[in-house]
Amino acid sequence: MFDISIIIVNYNVKDYIFKCINSILESEGNLNFEIIIVDNNSTDGSTEFIKLEYPNVKLIELKENIGFAKANNIGINISSGKYILLLNPDTIIEKNTLKIMYEFMESNPDIGLSTCKVLNGDGTFQEACRRSFPTPISAFSKLFGLQNIFPKSKLLGRYNLSHLPIDETYEVEAVSGSFMFFKSNVLKEVGGFDPDFFMYGEDLDLCLRVRKKGHKIYYYPKTSIIHYKGESTKRSTINDNKEFYNAMLIYVNKHHSNSFLFKFFLYLGIYLRYFISYFLKYKKDIFLIIIDLSALAIGMMIGSKIIFNQFIGFPDYAYPNVFIIPQITLLFLMIIFGEYFEDKYTVAGVIYTYTITFLILSTLTYFFPAYRFSRGIVLFMTGFGLIISILMRLIILIIDKIKGKNQELRIAIIGDSISFNNLLKEFGYFNPGQYQFLGYINDYDNKNQLNWLGNLSHLEEIITNNKINNLIITDKTVNNENLLEKIRKLNKKIKIHFVNHFKDFVISKIIYDLIGSNNQIVIIKYNLFRYKLIKKFIDIIIPLFLILILIPFSIIKKIRKVLINLLNVLIGNKTLIGIYNPNNELKEYKHGLINFVDISKVKINDKETINKLNQYYVLNYSLSLDFDLLLRKILGI
Repeated sequence: MFDISIIIVNYNVKDYIFKCINSILESEGNLNFEIIIVDNNSTDGSTEFIKLEYPNVKLIELKENIGFAKANNIGINISSGKYILLLNPDTIIEKNTLKIMYEFMESNPDIGLSTCKVLNGDGTFQEACRRSFPTPISAFSKLFGLQNIFPKSKLLGRYNLSHLPIDETYEVEAVSGSFMFFKSNVLKEVGGFDPDFFMYGEDLDLCLRVRKKGHKIYYYPKTSIIHYKGESTKRSTINDNKEFYNAMLIYVNKHHSNSFLFKFFLYLGIYLRYFISYFLKYKKDIFLIIIDLSALAIGMMIGSKIIFNQFIGFPDYAYPNVFIIPQITLLFLMIIFGEYFEDKYTVAGVIYTYTITFLILSTLTYFFPAYRFSRGIVLFMTGFGLIISILMRLIILIIDKIKGKNQELRIAIIGDSISFNNLLKEFGYFNPGQYQFLGYINDYDNKNQLNWLGNLSHLEEIITNNKINNLIITDKTVNNENLLEKIRKLNKKIKIHFVNHFKDFVISKIIYDLIGSNNQIVIIKYNLFRYKLIKKFIDIIIPLFLILILIPFSIIKKIRKVLINLLNVLIGNKTLIGIYNPNNELKEYKHGLINFVDISKVKINDKETINKLNQYYVLNYSLSLDFDLLLRKILGI
């Protein structure tokens, strides 16, 4: 039997998991531990890398992404340690973490589960690492941000225990799934995670079941880990916001179904918070839509004043079309050309969209002679709207710059000149945007060295004087805890990247962290709002048309089957053209009635080929690809 079985579920975070494994292997003490990695069908080469670099690690390769809960359960079932540590792949543990947590659990036989202090990548405390079970008040406070406003309130700060000190040991109701140190018999007694949870909520549910079995859960801050939260979801197509609120609903139904009042308020809070979070996510786009459509209406009234000497001087028969058609046309084109909901605001795109809008509206007056009076007004309307739309986007870009959204990245390395030059050379192969490598910091170079910024003892002054906002740590001898403490005292937002050695994927990881892009990361057009909107439109119009045609022939069994499938598309359970996903194993995608697998002349059964075809469809998605699949289905080619 091992002292500790360490279970890690990996999904597309090769650039993090190597740091996680290395930090485990560098642990102090004479503990006998095993590392079990369950890979959720990563596509970034994680499994090949782990096999090559860490042959002693037990690696389980899954053929699909079955979620965090199910994957952990697989690791739990094959583990043989006295203790089980469930650890996220995007974490780094301290050298003494395993030793301290093992000794703590050994000396407290009544504790079934514990966690340590969890820090964010910038050294700040991650409050979610210890918390309470939701009550109506704590859930409301958490969902609507009252906890952040009154963090020291015992009543409003109860969910994340923000009123308690972070450096003291105490019993808690729940801990985060990023670091859960279990007694093996306790974890297996409760049966591991509930597989109904895909991601989020499963740790809260597990803690509740541990408590119900009479075991204590403790927060023990004598050691700490760093957790780069949410890295797997960044590398996937999963809607993490949707999954979070789905998990909340599962939790409520499972544990509070008998309390109507509590359930009602939690449901109300969850749905309201989901709506608010969705609104906040697209608040700029919603604001721009309101401004753009209002500007169009104001431009129309200005044109009316000039031509008819009245702000609203159109003939009676023109209402309400003159206020509806232009707005719908502009809104539709803005979405189709990607000017809304894609986090980009371009002047060129706006000019192009307004030009097309003007041409369409002007052309319509030839088809509807009764509206020819409006040609001049169309010119005033689109011209005024264009000016306002451009001004608003310029204002947003200026505000973003002032707030630092597009601020220059000022980067320093804690390490030697070789590391600095290597990284500088690697960055030269990319075009990441605004960044500036300032130099390196260490205690063994002297002032005559080029790009040497100073000693670690003067770190605070170096960061302040050079306005550093990103630190890359390549020196293994640096005490990370002392380093993070120094940075915390500065009270500045500084992003920290720990790098043990230079490999291609490490460089890619740093670029991804710094500038939000990666040479291995692709933009998945399938998930863009405009394509979702078009697919939804197709999923309504075509099935509706086919259903009306096929209903008279519904006595035929095959036709009935087709009608059922079309109805499923119409109500949103399936999509007309998409991936092969009949059992909804990939929760983020709907099954397509027309897909690569079904139109293939060769029968395909193996999951690996199916996954590759699905992946090709998502990564290479376009409307022409959908049209090609539709034609192939119709023509049977």
